[in-house]
Amino acid sequence: MNSLASVVDEMVNDLKNGIDNLEEHNMEMATDFELSGFWFNLDFAVEIISNEVTKISLHFSKPPYPNATETSVLVKDLKLAYKQLILVVQTLPKEQGAYLSKGVVVAIRGILMALLDFIRSLKYLTRRGAKERLTSTATLWDACNAFHDVPRDNLQATLLCMKNQYSLVCDALTEIEVEIKQDQEITINNGEIENFEMWNNSEREMASSCVGLIKTAKSCLKRVIDSISSNGSCSDPECNVELDILCKEILNLSPAVDDFIQEIYPPMNMNNVRIKGAEMALVICKILNCTDDSHFISEDATWTDFLRKAVAHNNNKLQPLATIDPLLIINNLHLNG
Repeated sequence: MNSLASVVDEMVNDLKNGIDNLEEHNMEMATDFELSGFWFNLDFAVEIISNEVTKISLHFSKPPYPNATETSVLVKDLKLAYKQLILVVQTLPKEQGAYLSKGVVVAIRGILMALLDFIRSLKYLTRRGAKERLTSTATLWDACNAFHDVPRDNLQATLLCMKNQYSLVCDALTEIEVEIKQDQEITINNGEIENFEMWNNSEREMASSCVGLIKTAKSCLKRVIDSISSNGSCSDPECNVELDILCKEILNLSPAVDDFIQEIYPPMNMNNVRIKGAEMALVICKILNCTDDSHFISEDATWTDFLRKAVAHNNNKLQPLATIDPLLIINNLHLNG
C-alpha cells in the first residue's frame, strides 16, 4: 500500500511535469479553435481547482487526517481539473497573439505553482503543515481570482502592456520635473551654489531641454494607445502580428527613458546625456515606424509626422553643433525601419 507521502510526491511530480510543458502547443486540439470556448473551458477548470482545494483543505484542517487511500480519492477530481487546464492552455494558437498567450501562461503558471505548494503541504500532518496549507490555499484563491482580470484577447493584452508603459513614462517625467522645480526653488532662495549635487546654469538649461524629449515620448505613447483603443483589432493573424511587433518596441521605451533620466541628474555628463537622448529618440521613431500602414492608423492621420518632427526638434536641442544632424539619423531610420 502506498504511503501518504508517496501519493503526494507522485502528484507533485505529475504537476511539475505539466507546468514544464505548459507552453507546448497542441496542434491537433487547436483545430477549429474558438476563443470564447477557450475561455469558457479555462474558467471552468480554474473554478473546479479552487473548489477542490477548498474541499481538500477542510479535510486536512484537523485530525483525524485522511490516509493515503482516502487522499487518493480526494485528489482525483483535482488531478483531472489541472490536467484539463494545462491541455486547454496548449490549444491556444500562436495566431491569437503573443501577448495574449503570455498573459494566459503567466496567470495559469501562478495558479499551478500555488497548487504545487498546497499539494506538497498535504504530507506534513503537523501544526506547521496546517499553517502552510492555510497560506497556500489563500495564495491559490488569490491566483484564481486574479485570473479573471487576464485580458481576453490580444487587443486587450497589448493595450494593457502599452498603458503600463505609459504609466511608467509619466512617473519618470513627473520625477524629473519635480527635481527641476526643487532645484529652481533652491537657486531662487540661495543663488548659485557650487555643489556637485546641484546643476550649474548650463546643466539646468540642458535638463529643461531633456524634458521636452521625454514629453514627446509620452505624447507618442498616448497617441498610439488612443488610436489602438479606437481602431485596433485582433480579428485576424495579421492584426495580431502588428500589435505584437508594436508592443515589443514600446517595451523598450520606459527603460530608455529611465536610462536617459539617470544621466540628467547631477553631476551631469553632457556627452552621456546626448547619447542617451539620441538612443531614446530612436526608440520613439521605431515605435512610430510600426504605425506606418498599420490597421489602426487612419489614412488622414498627421500626428505621426508631427511627432517625428518633435523628436528631431527636441533631440537637436541636446546635440552640439559639431554632431551629425539627428534629423538625418531619424529620417534614415524612418526609411529603413
